[in-house]
Amino acid sequence: MIFTQTSRTVSSVMRIVVKCLPGIFLSSMGLYQVNPSDGVFVFGSPCFKKVEVKVRGGNTFTVEAPNNSKENIYIQKVYLNGKPYDKSYITYQDIINGSTLKFVMGKKPNKNFGKAPANRPVVLNKING
Repeated sequence: MIFTQTSRTVSSVMRIVVKCLPGIFLSSMGLYQVNPSDGVFVFGSPCFKKVEVKVRGGNTFTVEAPNNSKENIYIQKVYLNGKPYDKSYITYQDIINGSTLKFVMGKKPNKNFGKAPANRPVVLNKING
């Protein structure tokens, strides 16, 4: 009986979270949409080692952070579809195409990652000069 009650409670809470706070899911994947109208997602710190999401057209968008841990919370490098990726963001098109985004995480910030204006979203270039 207690497991049934727990399952119902967890299910109810998750339905509320999913309906009210869809950004939590993306944020837990290490993605944050600064401007909901431009289709750009900047990188944060993922909570998982691997997440796969079925997207449009039967494609799968995968986020990997194999060395993610409580200590390794900073992005060191990023790979998109197996190739080094210097940008500090990904686009909606990359996601729905079924890409694989891999984060290499570390204990200290890589202050050079995404530093170049060309590697930041346009909106952040305007804010940060």
